[in-house]
Amino acid sequence: MRLNMPEDERKIQIQTIHKSKGLEYRAVLIPFLNWEMSPKSRNDNYQWVDMPRALKDICGEAVSCVPIRVSKDLLNSFFAASYIHEVLETAQDSINILYVASTRAVQELHIWLLPDKDFPFRQKERGYSSEMINLVMDTMPNLAL
Repeated sequence: MRLNMPEDERKIQIQTIHKSKGLEYRAVLIPFLNWEMSPKSRNDNYQWVDMPRALKDICGEAVSCVPIRVSKDLLNSFFAASYIHEVLETAQDSINILYVASTRAVQELHIWLLPDKDFPFRQKERGYSSEMINLVMDTMPNLAL
């Protein structure tokens, strides 16, 4: 089912960042800029990686790749390089998404930066815990709060 709406510049459009790529709007609102730039350590966050050479020597050539759960614990393992690669890829994806979201605005860009009240021990000096929020604050010094 599709609802056809007449074009009216006063209407509000709600779209995902991915759907807005390549489009322009007079004003853009980014209501929840609180995503992290590093991979989440969850029980269901697995990644297939090539077997490190040191483990191939132990296991033999029969196993060429294995699933690993992405977590910081990998930094102290044979899979440290794979984890670092995943961290860099996730950060790059987050920055690219922020770029797309923040460059759709022609006249006005409004970003909501919410302090993390639930986890005060994670707060940075500005009171924001999200790495993405801190990136915005560092790169946009004239941002009105």
